[in-house]
Amino acid sequence: MRFKLTRRSLTAVLAVVLAAALGAFVMLDLVFADRLTPARAAVMLEKNSPQLVSVLKAKFAADFTRIVTATVEAKQELDGGMPLSGLLDRQTRPIAERLDDEARSAPPELVAEWMNRLADAWNAVESVAGPQLCARFVNEGPSVLSDPVMLEALEPAFDARDAALFAALAGARDTPTAMPVGEATVEDGLAIDAAMSGLEVPAGYAQIIRTDDTESRDYCAALAYFYRTVADLPGESGQRIRAEYFVQSLS
Repeated sequence: MRFKLTRRSLTAVLAVVLAAALGAFVMLDLVFADRLTPARAAVMLEKNSPQLVSVLKAKFAADFTRIVTATVEAKQELDGGMPLSGLLDRQTRPIAERLDDEARSAPPELVAEWMNRLADAWNAVESVAGPQLCARFVNEGPSVLSDPVMLEALEPAFDARDAALFAALAGARDTPTAMPVGEATVEDGLAIDAAMSGLEVPAGYAQIIRTDDTESRDYCAALAYFYRTVADLPGESGQRIRAEYFVQSLS
């Protein structure tokens, strides 16, 4: 394919939970209470990532109970400064790993929703952090987004992205497509090429994505536009391309 998702750009924004201190959404009296009860841990998790927790509670109840227990058991590490996001990242990854083989069967509409929320996340980083820091985020990872005010502004977009990811995984498990979506073809790549070559595409975006030009100030905006273009790609080509990216995100 001429337009190919790079592992770096995929990994940068698809961490299950952003591996940075999202303390702005955590009530300190819950974290540093003398006794962190399961009820308090559940409230703490919900305040940090309300949309993701909502999906976990509804679709992965046993896993959520396990995550709450792990949070209680990690109180000493949390008191010592370990970010809650790091704990969430470790505790939710096993869900994705367990359903990795089923990912290609995720309902196409849920995969498209995930890609749109992924585009929203890139747009949010571009808007809140600015073009240069967003490009560093792609190349260096979440550690560059360390400002608490910035993280508070970005958290809803990341939370929505993560919730969409797990909703699609739940769909793959519970209501899979009748037949798993096949692997992407050369023709599917040409369909993306055509979609990114229209007159309505912002100037330069196609070339930025085609060459993976992370030094461009417009890289994040172009990447968000690209993901939204893929999310809207019609027909079986769109289904195969979206499924391919979804599967790659879990590998």
